[in-house]
Amino acid sequence: MANFPDREFGILKGQVKNISLVPDQDGNLLIDVVLLDGLKSSYQKMIPFQQEMKGSADIITEDLRLIERLLYQFRDVFRR
Repeated sequence: MANFPDREFGILKGQVKNISLVPDQDGNLLIDVVLLDGLKSSYQKMIPFQQEMKGSADIITEDLRLIERLLYQFRDVFRR
């Protein structure tokens, strides 16, 4: 969340429930996310709810170790 830095407040974990089929006017896809612990962060801090809160997200599609994620970018090079 933009007003709650992750280094101080921790992160919120969620699960993607829906992805829009067409992008909005800016080319972004709209994604509905269900927060697994509500607005309680990984540091056990409650984030106060505000309408239209802004933030960014990392979407993890596979549960991989860090080394696997780093090596993924070289996967295609080795296949050639």
